[in-house]
Amino acid sequence: MEKENKYSRIDAMTERYLADRNDNEAISFLKDAAMESEESRKRIRRNIELWFSSSESGRGARFNKDAAYARFLSRKAARQDKGKGSRRNMLGKYSAKSIIRVAAAVILIAALPWMGYRFAKIAGSGELADVCISTPNGSISEVTLPDGTKVWLNACSKIEYSKDFGTDNRNVKLTGEACFDVKENEDLPFRVNSKSADLKVLGTKFTYRDYPDDKTMMVQLIRGHVDIESSKTGRHIRMQKDETMTLDKQTGCMTKRKTDTSQSDSWVRGEQFFDEVPLQQIAKTLERTYNVKITVAQQLQDKTFYISFNSSGMDINAVLRTMAETNRMKFRKTNDGNYYLYL
Repeated sequence: MEKENKYSRIDAMTERYLADRNDNEAISFLKDAAMESEESRKRIRRNIELWFSSSESGRGARFNKDAAYARFLSRKAARQDKGKGSRRNMLGKYSAKSIIRVAAAVILIAALPWMGYRFAKIAGSGELADVCISTPNGSISEVTLPDGTKVWLNACSKIEYSKDFGTDNRNVKLTGEACFDVKENEDLPFRVNSKSADLKVLGTKFTYRDYPDDKTMMVQLIRGHVDIESSKTGRHIRMQKDETMTLDKQTGCMTKRKTDTSQSDSWVRGEQFFDEVPLQQIAKTLERTYNVKITVAQQLQDKTFYISFNSSGMDINAVLRTMAETNRMKFRKTNDGNYYLYL
């Protein structure tokens, strides 16, 4: 009985979320439920799968959100009445192409409640266009793309790809920072595009950082090889394992150096590692990780620090206290809840 009540609550909150993607109460509930257990996460995923299959059934005419939502409620009720066998029959009515689209979407839904998740619609039709996945400040998300590639999105980051991903192309647009573990496919290269550069790869693992407010973008290659082209200069650089490439956004100049990249994806595990990194850059990372605002005094911005910590086990105050113990900086919390770093 307790489980049935829990599922009923999940179903109700899923309905609210699908009816209004800005329903904060529903989003918060679904986030907590998804993190609580695999069963709850699967329940949410099944509900949203049904939503997309309902939306797809109207492909012949102009997409109507209200009608699609009504179909979703109707089909959910039918599923509850007839059980899993009926649901399999219902899905069997759709074309293989539609089912593939739904399945590809469902792969990404596990973290949906706390990720920005959007399926754009092509005007005048019900077909899926671009998929956009984003993470807010203070959050890290893991997704699996339709081709099997794993992506970890760091805080305040976004990836976008088209409806043809994995079939006609494997092109991803990135804003922010991500770690990619690319599924090998010699016939279909994997490409990452950001505002500063384009990267091409067959099968490899690397981190790629290009936040809009950073002065540089950076790629660190953990495994395999990649080819990068500067958007500003058109220059190409080929990278090998354990190399780091830094691009100056103002000039488009790229520099490559041999490095130990074993810690470059440490943020995926909640670990932060800075090896002689300027304080201003560290502050930006802390802002995204802890969803706070940090101001660094001018004379401190270029001072470098070596620091390693686990963000899941230390709050921002503990991190700043640890850094202050080096006697190379001080910090205080301002009246508005922000932080100021100074000498």
